[in-house]
Amino acid sequence: MIHACALRRWGLLAPLLIATTYPAQADKENVRNLTAAYNASGQVLYQDIARSSGNIVFSPYLIGVAMAMVRSGARGDTEREMAALLNHPLSLGEIGTANAALIATLAGYDRAAQPDYCPKGAQWTGKHCEAPPSSDAAAPRRCPKAMQLAGDVCVGLPVKSSAKVLAANALLLTKHGHVISDEYKAIVRDTYAAAIYDASRLDEVNAWAKQKTEGSIHQVIGSPDRDAGVVLLSAAYLKAAWASPFTETRDGDFMLSTSQTVRLAMVRQQTPFALVERTAYRAIRLDYSERSLGMIIVLPTDVDGLLTVMRELDAHKLANLVTALKRAPRRVLALAIPRFKAALNADLVPQFKTVGMTLPFSDDADFGGMIGKATREGGLKIGAIRHLAAIEVTESGSGAAERGAAFYVPRMEGSFIVDRPFLFYVVDDTSGAVLFQGRVVDPRQ
Repeated sequence: MIHACALRRWGLLAPLLIATTYPAQADKENVRNLTAAYNASGQVLYQDIARSSGNIVFSPYLIGVAMAMVRSGARGDTEREMAALLNHPLSLGEIGTANAALIATLAGYDRAAQPDYCPKGAQWTGKHCEAPPSSDAAAPRRCPKAMQLAGDVCVGLPVKSSAKVLAANALLLTKHGHVISDEYKAIVRDTYAAAIYDASRLDEVNAWAKQKTEGSIHQVIGSPDRDAGVVLLSAAYLKAAWASPFTETRDGDFMLSTSQTVRLAMVRQQTPFALVERTAYRAIRLDYSERSLGMIIVLPTDVDGLLTVMRELDAHKLANLVTALKRAPRRVLALAIPRFKAALNADLVPQFKTVGMTLPFSDDADFGGMIGKATREGGLKIGAIRHLAAIEVTESGSGAAERGAAFYVPRMEGSFIVDRPFLFYVVDDTSGAVLFQGRVVDPRQ
């Protein structure tokens, strides 16, 4: 499960685990090979998920990690079927190493604990940098450079970029929990920063998720089906400030269809952006202050062209688009995006079955690697893959202008007005992972 909170001053939520070291150069190729596999299988799943209605958000990265963790405990035909349908090009050992390196890469974006994250003399409060004003008689209540007095304290922005990511990942065993081997428990703990619980300890599971996500997740699961066997659970979020905060919020038209237009709040700014134009769509990239992270918005040329563009952007074409936006020259654009929300709360077992994965969910499942035996024993199978994702995008926080203020853009080279149903992707350049992707058909939902 993934949880997201509002992106006022902050960008959005994204999945990740916990790590301690930065990946060695030799690991980087395997990391990108692994995230390419996550992306590819994610696009296939997304095509089926998108059959539902409304706004949607989905995490190829998070589902990829969860399934890699399960595959590490599969054996025989079950392991081979998972490897093939998950597009894994690496061995089980290589996947474990690459996942640890991927964890380290994403965790390295959190710099809020570093001494020089805030201006000199200030402390990070979790919301802003804060320092006491000067007590010097010659200059009382003076704030450090780049900070301003707010009541009795000085507040300001960090001087470094930071993307804080927390996550909780777990396997919940509804039965046969006693048969899990110590070796597999160590893999889950050390390679995937996850935990194993049995169904009698649901309160511990939910308390653990709440602690791991600083209170953003209060409950990852209710009472599971006792016959489910293995239930995959994940909870994660990321906070990342926009590199260029939105400066205004003003109403604008949004075309729900060729016959229906509504008025809604649009957040706006004028900044150089990377822009790519294709026959069926235009795409723009919005950077976060941690420049390795970005949101790509894909705007169909036709108001009713969302489905066509979504089907066109398979894993290969999406990778090409990400690369093209990284190389594209930046142009000063007038950007307007509606406030929007998207969410998904689903069991993904039906989607995996649709693409041909059946053994892990059947009575013939072989998870001998979980129980430490050479042959299938223990009666373990995957009963559910709970995936809850949510995202909300609004204007920047305290720096936003008053609603209704004049919007004047000097020296513009064009505009990018998101005024129709669109697709979005949150990507990490360093690892190549698609952290989030989704669609917005009605920003009011």
